Amino acid sequence: MPVTIVSDNGTEFTSMAILQWVQYNGVDWHYIAPGKPQQNGFIESFNGKLRDECLNETLFTALADAKETLKEWRDDYNQQRPHSSLGNLTPMEFAEKKEVEKLMNVFGIYSAGGFAREIRSSLMYSLGMFEQAPFQVVYIDDDESKIGTIIHGTKVVSYDEFKENDNKLINIAFADPSIRKGKVKQAENDNIGFFSVTAPSHIKGDNVTCGKGAIFANNTIVTSDAIIGEHFHCNIFSYVAHDCSIGDFVTFAPRVSLNGRVVVEDMVYIGSDATILPGKDNKPLVIGAGALIGAGAVVTKSVASGDTVVGSPAKPLKGNFTTPPPNVDHLPSNQGLRPRAYKRNQYGRGSTSYLTPEFIASKRFSRDALGK
Repeated sequence: MPVTIVSDNGTEFTSMAILQWVQYNGVDWHYIAPGKPQQNGFIESFNGKLRDECLNETLFTALADAKETLKEWRDDYNQQRPHSSLGNLTPMEFAEKKEVEKLMNVFGIYSAGGFAREIRSSLMYSLGMFEQAPFQVVYIDDDESKIGTIIHGTKVVSYDEFKENDNKLINIAFADPSIRKGKVKQAENDNIGFFSVTAPSHIKGDNVTCGKGAIFANNTIVTSDAIIGEHFHCNIFSYVAHDCSIGDFVTFAPRVSLNGRVVVEDMVYIGSDATILPGKDNKPLVIGAGALIGAGAVVTKSVASGDTVVGSPAKPLKGNFTTPPPNVDHLPSNQGLRPRAYKRNQYGRGSTSYLTPEFIASKRFSRDALGK
């Protein structure tokens, strides 16, 4: 018995017989506003089709004849005829699809950028090996121009569309720790769970623990006795050695070498080819929260929170050499220093490798200008 029936105000629905039936069966009958068929649009559309395609074309000779004719029309409508509003599926096929989707696990990779595309195949491998229920993988992106497109056979959807799925998990594939943290907070507010991605060539040793939402790309290694926080990114050819501790929202770019007895605090980004040398048993090397380790840096000692270090050995980045320092064309003659030494004295001890290529190549900073 239905809980509620919605109808217009036709006399067939306002008769005493209907009112008595409603009262006897405890059904809530709701009448739409007069002259507002859009308030019951679905049934109005259906009634129009039934009237045009069946009732107006058929002369019933008996009640049994009417029941049989209506059954044939209903079976054709529900099981044989595709409907454009349902993606050219029959209502029966559409209902079956919805039931499957309710059981299907949907795995969303937030971002359709380069790193997200790189890890998709690893995710598909993992799901094919271990996921028993039907599943679907989608990219999630905020760029409206990408939504609805297909990348490597995987659909790109908006975050709002992804949220509509019943069984869903998400992995945030943004490399920037601050962006990743913001997206994680967004998903947590919407009660969405997280999954990790582990490539088939990843190696994990003994006594390694890792939080949710991690990504371990191909050819990565965690050797042994390591503790890794949540939403860690370990890009290709990177490794974590023994007795290391890594916080939340840490990113390793490709080929990062994290040697033993190192503590990496939250929100750290370590650039490509960087090497962090090992600490000691009683004094681990510490990379402070929010630090940025430049590409190719060799870190030999602890890095303070929020610092950016570059070079070999790595040192804090000082000054801004994206534009020429002021008055460098007019170096004082009474300093008793050659121009190159003066530059280092005034603007930090960094070598010319800190300068941009354009800066180094410019005429004013040629080898002749700076001194042999």
